[in-house]
Amino acid sequence: MATLVEEAITSSQLEGAATTTREAKEMIRSGRRPRTEGERMIANNYEAMQHVLEASEEELSISLIEHLHDVLMDGLLDASAAYRTDNDQIVIRHRREIVHVPPPATETQSRLESLIAFANTDDAVDPILKAIMLHFAMGFIHPFKDGNGRIARALFYWMMLRRGHSAVQYVSISALLKRSLARYTRAYQYTETDEGDLTYFLLFQLKVYLAAIDRLEEYVALKLEELRTTRSLPSYLGLNDRQAALINHARTHPETTYTIKSHQRSHGVAYDTARTDLQDLVQKTLLVEKRDGRKYAYLIPDGLEERISG
Repeated sequence: MATLVEEAITSSQLEGAATTTREAKEMIRSGRRPRTEGERMIANNYEAMQHVLEASEEELSISLIEHLHDVLMDGLLDASAAYRTDNDQIVIRHRREIVHVPPPATETQSRLESLIAFANTDDAVDPILKAIMLHFAMGFIHPFKDGNGRIARALFYWMMLRRGHSAVQYVSISALLKRSLARYTRAYQYTETDEGDLTYFLLFQLKVYLAAIDRLEEYVALKLEELRTTRSLPSYLGLNDRQAALINHARTHPETTYTIKSHQRSHGVAYDTARTDLQDLVQKTLLVEKRDGRKYAYLIPDGLEERISG
């Protein structure tokens, strides 16, 4: 779940979402409403990535693409005018240089149909390469007035998940693309100027994906080390794994405020399960419940370590 949050944030920041990563994480974790256009972009992207997870069993279709676009652009663009037209004269620039002129808008539907047929064909193309091809093709076709880059990266995840690469949900390609924006742009540009030779884009994206896997391995190693060095919680407390994770987080982040929504999103559980977890911790005096408007917040009590040790 944490990586989906990072992907939603950085994929939106690639498209100009002017929101700090810290503020964006707090918004998603707490479930609060977006306050700015940048936060709206990120919140929409997070919802779209959640839908990609759910839709990985579906075949690609125009309706799925349009639904993802509607989610991404909710509150940002009039959906009735979402598709690009030839009158829009859209070009893609990087540092004031034109790097891509999309094909005529009159070709959009036929190109999308060809892309969908390719995506749904059970062929011998390696799933990772096919996912990268979808990423490139959606960006190249550029069917919508806005949101094309986010759709393209979402389709990369959809193809990887559909073809059994479930670990992809734990890596963020956009976090690395954000660091290499110029090379990302040039990979598109080199492919287009060399008569559509995808080698440039494939090699670049493969390096990005391998680097993302390396980051995941480093993160897992760090968390395992944290678990090894963190003092274990007494068994008599009777905490489940989710509750133990929250309390161990609270021990090093005493300023944190938890909510049912944040606990639900952190652990991918139902609302009632998250509420039961937190209420049980209140009963055990390991959290303090406080009403915040119409909702409840859960705070770290003073003397948490003493309460743990009994």
